[in-house]
Amino acid sequence: MKKMTGVPRSLRLNTDRCRLGFAEHHIAPQILSHVSDERFPRDLPWATANTLDAVKDRLTRIHEKWDEGTAFCFAATGTSDADYLGLVTISSTGPDVWAMAYMITPSEWGNGYATECAKCVLDFAFASLSPVRIWAGAAESNQASLRVAEKLGMTRLGSNPKGYKAESRWIPTTEYQITMDEWRHNKRMESNG
Repeated sequence: MKKMTGVPRSLRLNTDRCRLGFAEHHIAPQILSHVSDERFPRDLPWATANTLDAVKDRLTRIHEKWDEGTAFCFAATGTSDADYLGLVTISSTGPDVWAMAYMITPSEWGNGYATECAKCVLDFAFASLSPVRIWAGAAESNQASLRVAEKLGMTRLGSNPKGYKAESRWIPTTEYQITMDEWRHNKRMESNG
């Protein structure tokens, strides 16, 4: 696992509609509400964090990974910091390879926040962490998350029958990736277009 030390907890990323920053413990009640929503997929690892203590424990582990430099979990809010929208995480999975995960609170699905926030974190990762590639995977049934990966300019790699584990069972995923060269090309196209 690659480590990137020196990313301060005070780091803030901004989009036109959102702010992204260190996922503090004070948002635990909003996360619990998010993952307890009946629309939230039960086959996601976060679904097992079904008490406030479980959410806080998970946030504590996330904080440790931030300080180690192996994962950076950003809480997304509206421009007034009070409006919790979701989480976007970038985690080291090997030398020069990082994985991205994103989840938006169900009440905000369909508003483009996942793509907007994930793109912001993707730009941060390529500019600051210098990965060779970043990949993302989602359950094959989660078409909205798969579309987000495509909107980020990621290329479909294929299916993985053991994508991630949820409650002791493997969840098949479809996986995508984007390389540093592809990201640079996309940035040039954005600036020219």
